[in-house]
Order: sequence, then C-alpha cells, then structure tokens
Amino acid sequence: MVDSGVQSSLEEAEKLTSASTACNSPIPRISEPTSPAVSHKFPQLHRRILFPLRKKHFHENEFWRENYEAMQGLQVLHWTSDDICQLLVQIGLDKYVHEFSVNNVTGPKFLELDNSKLKTMGIQNHSDRSIIKKKIKTIKSRIERERKMLEKESRARTMNMIS
Repeated sequence: MVDSGVQSSLEEAEKLTSASTACNSPIPRISEPTSPAVSHKFPQLHRRILFPLRKKHFHENEFWRENYEAMQGLQVLHWTSDDICQLLVQIGLDKYVHEFSVNNVTGPKFLELDNSKLKTMGIQNHSDRSIIKKKIKTIKSRIERERKMLEKESRARTMNMIS
C-alpha cells in the first residue's frame, strides 16, 4: 500500500518528467527562473527598456542632452579621433568607428567630410551617410552661432571700454 500523498507526488513527478521535451533526464525539469518584470511576450521590448538605444537616450534625457550639445560647438575644432568615434557611438553608428579610426578623422577633418569622402571611407549605406552629414551640418551651424555670439560679446565689450 502506497500512501495517497506519496502517490500524488509520484504522479506529479511523472507528469513533469513526461512534459520535459528538452532532455530525457529522470529528474523533473524546472522552468528557468523569471522575473515578474520580464516580458515574455515581447522580449525585444524588454531588452530595449534595459538597454536603451544611445541615439534615443540623448534626445529623451534632457540632462545628458545639454552636456552633449554643449560639447558640439567650437570645441569640435579640437576634437581627436577618439572624440569623433565617441560621437559615432552616441548617434548609433558605432559600426563605423573602425573606418574613422583608420582614417584618423579629427574634428576639423570631420567637418570637411562630404558624400564622396564618406563613400571612399567605406560608408556605403546612404542613410548612414545622411545621418553623418546631418550631424556635420548641425555642428557647423552651432559653430557659426557661437562665433556670432562671441563677436557680439566682443563688440559689446569694446563699446563699453570706449564709453
């Protein structure tokens, strides 16, 4: 005679063993531990939440955005190849870091890049080239704004000294 509690446990273990399709082990297979925060239906959505795309991060997070944009004015003229590679990572084009490193693209060289130079460097994807060109245009306009502000401040100081 088998105790009814033991019998039900044996039946349950047998069900678990037969339900296991991944291995033929006699030991019941326990499912992988999961967190209630993990979305089973949308694993990519969960990954995106844990690891936000860098490109979106700077546009959605105002604190970082201010610091990031502040570095893109006249300072770009002093950027090293590493700074340019960091910019590529921040705009989501880290797959081209090698090309920019090999060609030793610094800040001034970066501002001179055009469509044909980008193609020559090995950036064949048109949309990636246009992202880079748009970033160059944005930085150039920021540099021009900063230069105008500096000229205006300089004129104002000169006028104050004369008065």
